[in-house]
Amino acid sequence: MADLLGEIGDYVWFDLDLDGRQDTEERGVAGVVVNLYLAGSETKISSTKTDGDGYYLFPDLPAGTYFVEFIVSTLPLRYVITDQDVAPDHLDSDGDEVTGRTIDIDLDAGEVDHTWDLGIYVLDVSESTIVSTVTTNPPGSSPATTIPSSDTTSPTLPFTGVAGEATAGVAFVMVILGTVLLLLLQRREREIAAPAGKRSTMVWDGDVLRWS
Repeated sequence: MADLLGEIGDYVWFDLDLDGRQDTEERGVAGVVVNLYLAGSETKISSTKTDGDGYYLFPDLPAGTYFVEFIVSTLPLRYVITDQDVAPDHLDSDGDEVTGRTIDIDLDAGEVDHTWDLGIYVLDVSESTIVSTVTTNPPGSSPATTIPSSDTTSPTLPFTGVAGEATAGVAFVMVILGTVLLLLLQRREREIAAPAGKRSTMVWDGDVLRWS
């Protein structure tokens, strides 16, 4: 008598609450590629996709040891695999969080094993906020001003490169020009008209007033 054939399946779902457990309000994921291999080798036995409800099935399997591979590159954009083996077998996620592969599955003759599932969740980068620092002061002056980014839609890279260097350079030149102008104004205020026979002005030399 021919050996009874078995089957392996089951389900890929959106793990909305990130708990690694299938909940009634969480729906299935269509179109995920699932491969079946003989354990201990890279011999692919079969390949399929999850249906519109998130289910897959490998039927007509002889007794043996297998493993299932969920192809990570076929998950929806920005989705990753949830925690592995944190709930009962019929409710948990079985794929490795990096490779998408399960542990070895020992299938007996005629056994129907619909417990090999995968949960996925969206990788949320909206909470990533990086503080950028813009230096607007020359060396030796007051501390630089730190401007936190309020962009919550994507990470903000540090203020570097040609644009950042140009901004710092302009600020430094403006400080130098302002200092020179202040010194000129202070000198003009100290200048006094000279009497006949002297040079045109007299200036302060420390604490002494002398003709220049």
